[in-house]
Amino acid sequence: RFVLHSIVAASAVMVRAAARADGASTSPRASMSGVRVGAWPPIEYLEPIVELRQLLDALVDGVKDEGNWPSIGRRLDKFFSGGPGGIFSDRFFYTGVSAQYVFKIRYEEDGAAVDADKLARQEGIVATMDALQDLRKELKSTFP
Repeated sequence: RFVLHSIVAASAVMVRAAARADGASTSPRASMSGVRVGAWPPIEYLEPIVELRQLLDALVDGVKDEGNWPSIGRRLDKFFSGGPGGIFSDRFFYTGVSAQYVFKIRYEEDGAAVDADKLARQEGIVATMDALQDLRKELKSTFP
């Protein structure tokens, strides 16, 4: 049950970050850490993140019914597998598209504050993947 709450919290963090990024694509404004953004990437770069949010919403609903746990565990195994070290996995895909979006943000300045802003934008997706991995481990221990 702790893991379910972790998933919900991580998902909320990720979606709040995406919502903040969903501003006017060319208007300068303060970013998460106070640095100024000169240009946002096109909105279509957020499409996979919205898709992930929809998957997480379904997962949160599904995990409430213990009868779904074995199939959710199998789906999470698939989510984290794919090639050596999972490099072709859904996890790497979503983490990669999140990073791609972040690296396409154009800032009005350079330096440590910009680097900190980029890292802060990635925290939501990293926390989400960690929570999903924790859920996967918990389900494996329940249904080996």
